Amino acid sequence: MRFFDQHILKILLIFFIWIAGFTFSFGQKADQQLYTFRMIEESYPALIDTLSKVANLNFIYSDDNIPLITRVTIDLRNEPITAALDEMFDGRFLAYELDGQDVMIKVVRQPFDSRAGQKLKRYTISGTIFDEETGEELIGTTIYIKDLLSGTVANDHGFYSLSLPEGNYTLVFSTVGYGKRELTINLLENRGISQYLTPEQQELKEVVVIGSDEVNGEDLQRLHSSTRINPLSVRQMPMLLGEADVVRALQMMPGVQTQSEGAAGFSIRGGGTDQNLVLVDDTPIYNVSHLLGLYSIFNSDALKDVELYKSGIPPKYGGRLSSVLDVRLKEGNKNKFSVAGGIGTIAGRVMLEGPLVQNKSSYILSARRTYLDLLFPGGGYNSGNSATNVLNFYDINFKVTHTLGKNDKLNLSFYSGRDKFGIRDIQTSDWGNNSLSLRWRKVINPKLFSNTNLWYTDYKATSLLNYVEDYGYQTTYSLQDAGITQDFTYFIAPKFTFDFGADITFHYYTFGEITPVSENTLLEAEDARPVRALESAFYANLEHELTPKLRVRYGLRYSRFDSFSKRREYIYDTEDIVAPGTSEANIVDTLFNANSSEIINTHQGFEPRLAMNYLIDDNNSFKVAYDRTRQYLHQLAVSSIPTPTSGFWIPADKYIPPQIGNQTSFAYTRLLNNKSLELTLGGYYKNMDNQIDFKPNSGSTITDHVETDVLIGEGEAYGLEFLLRKQKGKFTGWTSYTWSSATRQIEGINEGVAYPTNFDRTHNFSLVMDYKISEQLNLTASWSFASGLAYTFPVGKYGVGDFQVPVYSGRNGFRLPATHHLDLSCTIFRKMSPDKKNESNFNFSIYNVYARKNTFAYVFRQSVEDPTRTEVVKLYLFSILPAFSYNFRF
Repeated sequence: MRFFDQHILKILLIFFIWIAGFTFSFGQKADQQLYTFRMIEESYPALIDTLSKVANLNFIYSDDNIPLITRVTIDLRNEPITAALDEMFDGRFLAYELDGQDVMIKVVRQPFDSRAGQKLKRYTISGTIFDEETGEELIGTTIYIKDLLSGTVANDHGFYSLSLPEGNYTLVFSTVGYGKRELTINLLENRGISQYLTPEQQELKEVVVIGSDEVNGEDLQRLHSSTRINPLSVRQMPMLLGEADVVRALQMMPGVQTQSEGAAGFSIRGGGTDQNLVLVDDTPIYNVSHLLGLYSIFNSDALKDVELYKSGIPPKYGGRLSSVLDVRLKEGNKNKFSVAGGIGTIAGRVMLEGPLVQNKSSYILSARRTYLDLLFPGGGYNSGNSATNVLNFYDINFKVTHTLGKNDKLNLSFYSGRDKFGIRDIQTSDWGNNSLSLRWRKVINPKLFSNTNLWYTDYKATSLLNYVEDYGYQTTYSLQDAGITQDFTYFIAPKFTFDFGADITFHYYTFGEITPVSENTLLEAEDARPVRALESAFYANLEHELTPKLRVRYGLRYSRFDSFSKRREYIYDTEDIVAPGTSEANIVDTLFNANSSEIINTHQGFEPRLAMNYLIDDNNSFKVAYDRTRQYLHQLAVSSIPTPTSGFWIPADKYIPPQIGNQTSFAYTRLLNNKSLELTLGGYYKNMDNQIDFKPNSGSTITDHVETDVLIGEGEAYGLEFLLRKQKGKFTGWTSYTWSSATRQIEGINEGVAYPTNFDRTHNFSLVMDYKISEQLNLTASWSFASGLAYTFPVGKYGVGDFQVPVYSGRNGFRLPATHHLDLSCTIFRKMSPDKKNESNFNFSIYNVYARKNTFAYVFRQSVEDPTRTEVVKLYLFSILPAFSYNFRF
């Protein structure tokens, strides 16, 4: 019996051990068995169904709580099924509890895209982000919601809006150069939440390369391809003649080409310099250069934000083919009075800012001027029509800001700038811009934002040529624009933003005027031909986050250009005016129109825009964009040497159609080394219709029948871009490379064969390095290389009497030598007061350290000693140029 009992006990023990082992094995099967499978961008219902079958799981949940739109990617490689469950139910909205083969889905917070989430009552959080010290609105501030791992970005006026279901949230406000601020709220009603962020360090000590000081998820998710400039960082880069220049910094970025050595003009992705829309506080500016193109018109002291759009251009912008340079001026310190400025090698500047009414109204006044004419007296214009040697410029920015109430703000901005250039008894030129704008910003309700801008701008250029006796003359060219722009932004939901608006511009152009310099001049006077036109546009744009990884912006712009009667109109004996065989000789009659309100010609069309960004993961993104743009203006150059007075704007009319561009682009961005390095690879293809160029042997002057001097054809541009940028640590900088091609094909020019444009540069390489040795010392070096510009050379000659007439090659059949130069800069910071509120710095820089004589142009002239011989004269602007500047703020 005892043996039997022992035997029974052993059998029972083995049975219970087997049962326990089976139960343990069964209970651990779900979370210990390893799986390998991959599901890409699957919906929650599909994932639940798949996991139920693959892992024999039983999900317990309510259909009302399951997301309907959100997609999840699961990639398991010999991992337990809990890895997939952790990816799906991470505790932000849904959590899970695994009990054997049962998976109970628990609701932490209702998913917004579930049936239950869509029924939740939503409230809006909105407000404006300010600088705590100055009261300036902060552009591009990130508002991040910790609980949702998502957020938004403040617009160009510092305003943001979010619509969220009721509940508790933690908001984080952050932007470059300012301390973060966290705020926890219980959202039970609409909330107005404005924030003041504190600068982390003093402005003159800030060392930040172009862009943000750290690349983050928001940068990866941007839909457009753009470059944002920190104006403060530009002052530490090597300077040309001691003047900091944001445009020169932009020229070191991929896709941005220089017009010529040392020029402030820029070409974007093979487009002309006239194809860039330059806005200063939403007001267009036509000429952006000072001192024969060596500097831009932008005084860095007065700048708040600078952003260049190259592709994915929002449909609110129009009128230009290639890019938008959006410049925002400071509004002035609302809390206290301050002074900043500097003295450089050839120019000085000063800026005053302060409150008019404490915390309510402010002003800023900045001025800059060269003192070359003060150091070398006698420069200027004689009382006669000849010129003494002169070279100077000035510019003034003035802005007043007034807060009408919690939701209304007014800005009044004014700019004026002028240049003078003269060579004694040979040539003199002057040119300049004026602009005035009145902007009204209004928060209509927490979801609807309005910006209204009433503006005026003008540009005038005068050139006097007197180097050939009896043929001296003066030409005057001017344009005036007045317009109104109305933009609305409607924050529909956290994943939907709708922009819409309209703009109207009245154009008035005057060109073709010729004035003899004396009674003995053989040239006849010609009065100016005024041209009037009305340009209008309407646009709509929807930015949509389809999934947490995919964002799309689709928009449409419609524009129209109406030309009015001209005072003088020519009648031709041929229907095809813009053709190789037409000339002034085809004019058979002239009409003089007194009625200037009659519309004689209309051009119009739609401009679709599309941009998509796919966030592969936290460190990788891929974006594509398509832009269709229309430009109703053309700029013609009457000289192969680019200067601000060598180009004239010609509006589209019944003979010359508007330019139309189509660009497709892509960009891949990857963050490396703990997000301290940013690598971007991109490419583009662009075709441009209705490109105009001068006929062979034409283009020395602009006439009032320019249609007989030009031909029309097509343009093409394509390229690849590379950028590697380091933005954290004491050693920062970037390297960029662009390989590109830009050609035109016009019947009647170059025998109908495609030829390089004046802005075609095959290779463009830049390297910028910045090393912050200490709080008091900063070193910067930059090196740039660019292929030579396309150029037309004479290949032969024939004699006519005593003159030798050159025979030229095909259009732009040769190239100037490649250009390159090394620049160095040293900035020494100095504390002026114990509390570090007042600071100054000294900047020493050397432009073109190894004295490379980069070719600016060639001049071909008949030898005085031997008229049968042609001399070639090489022109270059700079050899080695040291510079100094002293900058201060208190």
